[in-house]
Amino acid sequence: MDCAPKIHEPSALMIVDESALPQESRIAKPHYHKILTWAIGLGIVAACVLGSINLVSGKSTLSTGGFLPDYGYAQLASQDLQSTFKVGPPNVLIDLRVDSGADSEAAKRIARNVTDAIGKFVLKPSILSYWSTTPSLPTLRSGDGRGGLITALIPGGPNEVARVVPRLRAAVDSVVPPTAKVNMGGQAIVVDAISARAQEDLLHAEAIVIPVTFVTLLWVFGSVSLALIPVLSGAATGFVAFGIVGLLASQMEVSVYALNIVSALALGLSIDYSLLLVSRYHAASRSGMSGPEAVATAMSSARHIIFTAASLMSLCMACLLIVNLQFQRSIALAGICVVVAAAIVSLVIAPILLRWCGALEARTKVRRVNLSEPGFVSSFLVRTALARPIVATALSTGLLVILITPFFSVNFAPLDDRALTTSSGAYKESTEIRKDYPDFSNEPLYLLAKNSADLSAAISDIRNGAFGSDLDTITANSISIGGRDFPSTFGALKSVTGQQAGILLPGSSFTPARLMDLGRSVKRAASDHNTVVSGTYIDQLDEQHAIFSRFPAVICLLTIAVFLAVFALTRGAVVAIKTVVLGYASLAAAFGAVVWIFQEGHLASLLGFKATGSVDAIGPVLLLILALGLSLDYQIILLGRVAEEYRKSGDTASAIRISVDRTARILAPAALLVSVVFVAIGMSGVTLVKIIGVGLALALIVDSIVIRMVLVPALMTLLGRYNWWPNIDAPRKTLSR
Repeated sequence: MDCAPKIHEPSALMIVDESALPQESRIAKPHYHKILTWAIGLGIVAACVLGSINLVSGKSTLSTGGFLPDYGYAQLASQDLQSTFKVGPPNVLIDLRVDSGADSEAAKRIARNVTDAIGKFVLKPSILSYWSTTPSLPTLRSGDGRGGLITALIPGGPNEVARVVPRLRAAVDSVVPPTAKVNMGGQAIVVDAISARAQEDLLHAEAIVIPVTFVTLLWVFGSVSLALIPVLSGAATGFVAFGIVGLLASQMEVSVYALNIVSALALGLSIDYSLLLVSRYHAASRSGMSGPEAVATAMSSARHIIFTAASLMSLCMACLLIVNLQFQRSIALAGICVVVAAAIVSLVIAPILLRWCGALEARTKVRRVNLSEPGFVSSFLVRTALARPIVATALSTGLLVILITPFFSVNFAPLDDRALTTSSGAYKESTEIRKDYPDFSNEPLYLLAKNSADLSAAISDIRNGAFGSDLDTITANSISIGGRDFPSTFGALKSVTGQQAGILLPGSSFTPARLMDLGRSVKRAASDHNTVVSGTYIDQLDEQHAIFSRFPAVICLLTIAVFLAVFALTRGAVVAIKTVVLGYASLAAAFGAVVWIFQEGHLASLLGFKATGSVDAIGPVLLLILALGLSLDYQIILLGRVAEEYRKSGDTASAIRISVDRTARILAPAALLVSVVFVAIGMSGVTLVKIIGVGLALALIVDSIVIRMVLVPALMTLLGRYNWWPNIDAPRKTLSR
């Protein structure tokens, strides 16, 4: 039976050696494919230039929000508070410190000026100041007696607040004399600092990644011209990513984090795909083929693998679209566009670069390289796994279990000022406020009831609950601070709280995880008395519900997508199931490492962050999608080669050994380079970006060493020809399709 692969007609994206065609074919053959290729390329360039111009000129702006579900409980409660009472959980904290003391006339005069200055930017009834309450609340006075606190709410959504913050800060600075000092904190100030830092980090990361990538590729290929191909492809895809984000931002709300994440994804994927093409070209040229023949051979053998890998990554990103958070949806849409762009660049631009740079390979060679020779480490690990598959499976599984274990103690809580690096100015100012005003170290919760009786009943239930002794309360009729009761006879506070609104102040003893428990308890007690509650930790409850309510559906869609993609490539159900399981295994190991590092605080001083005993729920979900897609990207490349070798020999063990040996010299540098990309992203001054960057780098390292070099060969050896079930009896025919 003829098992040779079928010859497909050249596609529009396939480079063909026209000199090998008969003369009559060359004359009659239309050049529509060239016209289409140039049209696609010019269209992409034009769109990306337009998007980049929009982003740089400010016509398209990135959003600092998108973390709350549309029309969620917390969002509606916050809108009711702002519309009814012109108050809400404060997002600006101003610590005013005067050497003469907080009770001096100078301090009172400066405080009045600050209050007047911010009045045009905030809801005036929301202003709560140490100097405007009678008697003065001790919770608003610093421990050393030199400072007092002013809190206020900038109204509007995240983007409106972001536009106000710079003007508010400038207004405060203009009325504070040199004899006084101001520290500013609160959610609005912190989010503004995070947004600015995220955009700075992108430039720093690219400045690190591109030189490191070029030097590594120069060592791998031994030629300057070949090393330039993945670098230029990555730069082109990075430009496309920038333009795509700009175009999307002009039409919808796109997160400020999207640029960092999709830029890293663009670099990583384009490096992967270009490396595959260059390695196939290198092997073909060493076999004696001419330049055009080697390019055509590389394209014909790599095109299907790149298409499958890009499709799988796009499907993984698409799973984020079902989560009701604009933050994740915007990253998903931008990510899908970037994956498609990376594939197009690799299939259109990289072959052109191969033609140009390949001709210069001999003249730009710096050392002799044979990519078909296996590396010592990969060869040792693979041969050990093939010789002792049961032992290799047991040891590698045990290592994965150890890495996964910390994830079982994960705590989810929202990000605060400690999401910034410890060297950040906003972090230092917020830390001063946290230290001097412990009752405001955690953001307050606001209650809204239809009448004072419901409010009193709700507060009574809350005070009698598990957290009551650690809560300070403020209502229109009474104040309880630190167990001491104060009569609320002054008009300023009454105008803030009204008859149906109240404030809960969690003390400094609350950890983020305990604050989440408090939020759940308060929400339950409030709902029993027709009362709603608003605050950061209520927001986080809505965010977690939006994520975890759709999480089973995300997992199901991911599993189906991965299974179908691998099955389409190999026609083997067992190998597809194995790929899904191993993908989740490497992902779980990365999750465990993230919890060990960022929640428990290991390596905190090295990475420059402050551990809070919790992580935000957004990070692990993004990590799930990106890590699974990238790790499967490498497994697709490996399985594609195993299928090719198995088609030739029909021997699974031989196919595994040859495939791992021949791909290790490329996949190992690819994993290293992409890990460098994400480590550079992980050097960000924002903990959320740091979690994604470091987590992805760890996932790729685990996948490239433990999974791909040990577990995959060991399990495929144990399964033998059953890897290709249900095509055990005719695998060679099936795989040749």
